[in-house]
Amino acid sequence: MNGVVCDSAHYGEGTGNAGEAEGAGNANHAEGAGKAEGAEPAWRRVAERATLAALLRCCVREVAGPRGQVWAAAPYLLLRLAGTLIRVPASGGIALRFDGDAERLWHGAWRPLSADHLVRLVEAELGEIPPVDAEQDELRAVDAEPEETRPVEGEPGKARPRENEPGEVQPVETEPTEIRPVEGEPGDARPGEAERGEVQPVERESGAASGNGGAGDFGAGRGEGSVAARPVLRRNEEFAGQVAASRAAIAVMLRERAGAKPPQDPWLASEQALVLGHPFHPSPKSRGGAGWVRYAPESHAAFPLRLLGVRDDVLATGGDSGALDGLGEAPPGYTLLPAHPWQLELLAAELAAPFADGRLVDLGDAALPAVPTSSVRTVYEPAIGKCLKFGLDVRITNCVRKNAWYELASAAEVSARLAPVFADLARRLPGTRWLPEPGYRSARLGTRLLEGLGVIVRSSPWEVAGPGVTPILAGTLAALGAVPDGEAPEPAAVVTALRREPVRWWGAYVDHVALPVLDAYFGHGVVLEPHLQNVLVGIDADGMPIEAIFRDMEGTKLVEGRHDLSGLPDPVTRAATYDAARGWNRVVYCIMVNHLPEIAATVAGTAAPHARDDLLHELWADARGRVARHAGRGRLPLPLRDLLAGAPLPAKANLTTRWARSADRDAGYVPVANPFAGVPA
Repeated sequence: MNGVVCDSAHYGEGTGNAGEAEGAGNANHAEGAGKAEGAEPAWRRVAERATLAALLRCCVREVAGPRGQVWAAAPYLLLRLAGTLIRVPASGGIALRFDGDAERLWHGAWRPLSADHLVRLVEAELGEIPPVDAEQDELRAVDAEPEETRPVEGEPGKARPRENEPGEVQPVETEPTEIRPVEGEPGDARPGEAERGEVQPVERESGAASGNGGAGDFGAGRGEGSVAARPVLRRNEEFAGQVAASRAAIAVMLRERAGAKPPQDPWLASEQALVLGHPFHPSPKSRGGAGWVRYAPESHAAFPLRLLGVRDDVLATGGDSGALDGLGEAPPGYTLLPAHPWQLELLAAELAAPFADGRLVDLGDAALPAVPTSSVRTVYEPAIGKCLKFGLDVRITNCVRKNAWYELASAAEVSARLAPVFADLARRLPGTRWLPEPGYRSARLGTRLLEGLGVIVRSSPWEVAGPGVTPILAGTLAALGAVPDGEAPEPAAVVTALRREPVRWWGAYVDHVALPVLDAYFGHGVVLEPHLQNVLVGIDADGMPIEAIFRDMEGTKLVEGRHDLSGLPDPVTRAATYDAARGWNRVVYCIMVNHLPEIAATVAGTAAPHARDDLLHELWADARGRVARHAGRGRLPLPLRDLLAGAPLPAKANLTTRWARSADRDAGYVPVANPFAGVPA
């Protein structure tokens, strides 16, 4: 989503696992993660491990797996990339948790693999450059600790030692690279089959497995609709710089956290805990623009919003945005409009004229500091108890985080239509909650400023959570114990409950998170986007999940043909809808690939660190039974039957999307193992 640039609001969806060796586990706690004097190299080691792990996961899922170059050799996972054999201890099913250091085979011996070397392997595999396993490349290998870098202006992908704020990355504007796939675009299904929401089966060359915990679950083999046939892609000069910048940003975040005080609010603390970023993204913490550290949730930032007055004749508003008036008082003839201070810096040139002629007036800072949440651009404003979603004209991971004008309108439109849907879901599935987005406000000063100054009002989770319930970001639950600086944003009772009754805890989680998503799609024609950053889980005093709170109207869609949208402008209708096939693929990716596997791997790793695969199998058998029982014994929709039967699932291809420099809305999908495969029916 995010305007015309991408179609997903959030890509910080989760991190690693407690006990991982990728900068998120016990080894990093032992290092003190940078809190001891002179420990900055520890921050860099954490960042290096996290960067290597995320890129390696992408290679398994999107490159080596679809090409049949992944093999299980317990406890290792082996893959071949650009002619180089790599091994890493792995567990966790399709969540791909790495339990030790990754190594590469060179001249008959296993040597440590660095993120820089892996980048060169990716460049050789995907681009038109020579392989990198020759002896001369070995001599050039950079296995030392990475330095914080920023791309050189005018030379995309080339970096130099930082000169300004550490970890800052300048945005790079490029034209999309042409892709010449051998057999269609990645993720495309054959005509007549995509209409049913099916994902084509995968023929594995090796390592075939059930999908619920065995070592062969990690990569899909060749299959229709995958990227099995190697696409011919142009060389991407930006790629190495993006990976390096993301690694530098993680190190900076860890350094800043060491001297900052986390929020006392457990919900806000969980929002600011996603330090390592998306576990399946090649540059999970890449940030465009200058000065981002001041506004980064991972750095425990807090800052006052800037209050503007919009002259009433140029006011743009929709739905109910009245909550914003509680932030202050505008002069006569003006209406109050809060603004993100970073966005005002980014739009300074365009704002000069409306400030000069009085269409806008500067009313100063808000009374209290706002707290940024996990998406960076959405903040919690304590003065009015609301979340406010701003646009930021910077690229964060895949997308420039804009609020397109039609998305401002569609948020309020979708929100109004969801009230009866969630009322029905809550009646049949107690504990189902959502965060309405009743209205927006901006200024009619041309499209650029209409979108750039637009702010969407969203309820806060404390407004909808039940008594005694603590909302915690699902992505933080997926990374229990993995915050590298030793903070524990999740309630301690969660870990106790997980260890005491892991299957019961997991069953409650599935009931509250997965079942409403499926009911919304099949029963109401509503596509929720329940990735790890869009769901808050309500935890009771005993550490058990008893509520699920769904958010983000930009990611929520209405299925075409199931709703009367007559009278809406075409762009608003397009922004608010998916066809049935695309909607189902989005649902099943978010809940069955992005979300539940990460939670399952964390439950198994926390409760049974020495018997993870056995517990994983039990968890997925329990989840399948719950979904099947809830669906009933009648004739089930074909997509649901395929899901329960274990058909492969679509996984978003972030690596190849970034390599091709494609818009996020054009991202392909690759098939991965279904965790329901191989468990009792």
